Amino acid sequence: MSGDRNLRWFDYLEKLIIPVALGVLAWSTDVAANKISSSQHELATAELDAQLIDLFGKYYFGELPGERNFAINVVVQNIKNPALRRTLAEVIKSDERQSDETRSEASSIAEEARRLMVNRYKIQIFYNDKKPEQMSEAYEIKSALVSQGVTSTIEVRQQRDTASSDQIRYFEQNERDVALALQDILNSSYSQRSFVLQPVVTPSPGSISIFLKSES
Repeated sequence: MSGDRNLRWFDYLEKLIIPVALGVLAWSTDVAANKISSSQHELATAELDAQLIDLFGKYYFGELPGERNFAINVVVQNIKNPALRRTLAEVIKSDERQSDETRSEASSIAEEARRLMVNRYKIQIFYNDKKPEQMSEAYEIKSALVSQGVTSTIEVRQQRDTASSDQIRYFEQNERDVALALQDILNSSYSQRSFVLQPVVTPSPGSISIFLKSES
């Protein structure tokens, strides 16, 4: 039984945690390069999260009563990196062995983690000034984000270039998780438009953009 549990954990680790952990490593490296004064704290936090992930694997697949609840209620709640917390919460939410109450709680944890990820960034909403109705739509999107608990600085601005679709523009190297979180929030709060992810070559540190479709 112990061997089966270990196999399930390693399979889970390979499919879900390693990609996120690599993203955290890239993010931590970027922090160390650009914010030297705080890099030790950030790296220490990443190390603590790694230990908590190990505990999650140990207890979530445990056989004793209460082990799984400990993994959910203690371990996941204490992970500092919101991308990791969201990933684990999504795993729990999709686990059909869990009660409806537990899966609902996991869904709430995932939603909170999404907000935390997005709230670290300034959001710019760009509209086509040749389409007057888009300006009001841009402000509707801003209101929708605020209604979902997004506390970021949100600016509404005229487009500087064209967009062939409704887009969330982000820097692939270290902003994909944030873009996905923002996409989830938009899907649940502003269903009038469907936003696709659009990587950009040049980063805008601390900022992520929403572009309304400018082409007919």
